[in-house]
Amino acid sequence: MGRRRCCCEYTCDVFEDSFNRSNSTNLGSDWDERSGDWEIDTNYLVETGTDNALVICQTSTKTEEQFVRVEIQGRNDDTVNGIVCNYLDDDNYFWTEIENSLDGAIAIILIRLYRMGAGTPELLYSTSVVDELQASQEEVEICFSATSFTVSVGAIAVAYDCDPNIHIGGKKAGLKNGAAFEISYDDFDLENYSGTDGLFLDGTACCGQQCHCIDEEGRHCIPQVLTATFTATGTCAPALDGYTLDLTWNAQTFQWENRADQPPCKETPPYTSFCCIDDGACTGGTGPGDTYRLHTLFAQRDSTNITCSPFSVVFPEVEITCPLPPCYPDIPGGCCPTPVGESGTYQITVTE
Repeated sequence: MGRRRCCCEYTCDVFEDSFNRSNSTNLGSDWDERSGDWEIDTNYLVETGTDNALVICQTSTKTEEQFVRVEIQGRNDDTVNGIVCNYLDDDNYFWTEIENSLDGAIAIILIRLYRMGAGTPELLYSTSVVDELQASQEEVEICFSATSFTVSVGAIAVAYDCDPNIHIGGKKAGLKNGAAFEISYDDFDLENYSGTDGLFLDGTACCGQQCHCIDEEGRHCIPQVLTATFTATGTCAPALDGYTLDLTWNAQTFQWENRADQPPCKETPPYTSFCCIDDGACTGGTGPGDTYRLHTLFAQRDSTNITCSPFSVVFPEVEITCPLPPCYPDIPGGCCPTPVGESGTYQITVTE
């Protein structure tokens, strides 16, 4: 029956606003200004400097489980960005705050997760990460499910395990200003949560937190499980030819991974992964192995290396020369034949 996707194409999106329109103090009928002074200014949503100012999108998701994405204002030590989810009313919702700050002379990002219940704010979780926001803008994503409240700031991911009993039942989302300084937002996106079909049994990931394959037809969700197929030429590593392994999405590392199987001639402990975040943040995990970076291919894709529907990526051919350390001559099919110096190539194709 083929592999199930994390969500059907084109059904995740509920509402999006790029704010690309004429300057105005009237946001339009899609938004409800609950407090503060919000306006459209130079294709951004701007709040002029009201602490705890709140604006809510009028569109609801199907359930209280939802995904929110927005571009926040970048590196500014005065501003506190706030993103709201599970909004029921002004006294009942969840939100996260992201703040660029300093710990002495060290730049850090503060991430705080809150619940507003019956008008009383409660800090659920807070952390600081030695990093700093991008100079101009930074993408923030919230995944709110039945069991978790996950926030991603660029390549940083924070997950909080929720007690379902504290859920509020709200189906709207929005934005806050967490300090008395002007703040701006861009490219707001609200989506239905897509893990309720059982693909993410731990409730830690929305489809929106996966990588998407984007082509002229739109945004396509990449399946949770992918297949990597090796082809090999020459006499160096014939056991690789035709080898396949499954790569499964790991919401905590933002990678498709396989830690159980290992292609012939590869190092141990086994670890093969396939990621779609910036190369600098895709480290390859805790042990030696291969990490195939999709990000670069997305930036440079053409019809020869990637298609979105059905999903397929053909990675560049790799030249190899024996021996490949460590050598396992007892592997059926041969891995490092003698004499030393045999050569060949291998190539990996990843498909759904």
